[in-house]
Amino acid sequence: MANLIVVDCEAPFGVGAPSVGDMTEFGAVDVNALEDGHVETFHGVGCSEETFRRFREWLEPRMPVVFVSDSPAYDFQWINFYFWRHLGQNPFRHSGRRIGDFYAAPRQRFSEHSEMEAPTSDEARPSSSTRRARERRGACSTPQG
Repeated sequence: MANLIVVDCEAPFGVGAPSVGDMTEFGAVDVNALEDGHVETFHGVGCSEETFRRFREWLEPRMPVVFVSDSPAYDFQWINFYFWRHLGQNPFRHSGRRIGDFYAAPRQRFSEHSEMEAPTSDEARPSSSTRRARERRGACSTPQG
């Protein structure tokens, strides 16, 4: 049986993808351990190779693992990108699950889900500090071609 791992990634406002900038941190929780009465978590700071090597080591005894997130389209891109960039593979493979689906499935109410309001054009426009950060490209950023 696969282990469910809930993952949440954080990045500065306006940095919506690894191609634009770096995430700042992420956390993971082993759901199967919670069911057994244990709390097993991982906290990754930054996006270095060492962080992802430690994350993979934390995942290994739990394999196979299933990526679960409140927003898998957002969170999965970061984890997938840095695993492939640093280690040449992603232990989660190429799929994930939305945490809300675990609630919706037994009720057969997939149309009932939380929807975030889209930002206005002014809110979506990156700030000058975000633009400067994109120009600087930190140590974890995608190499320029």
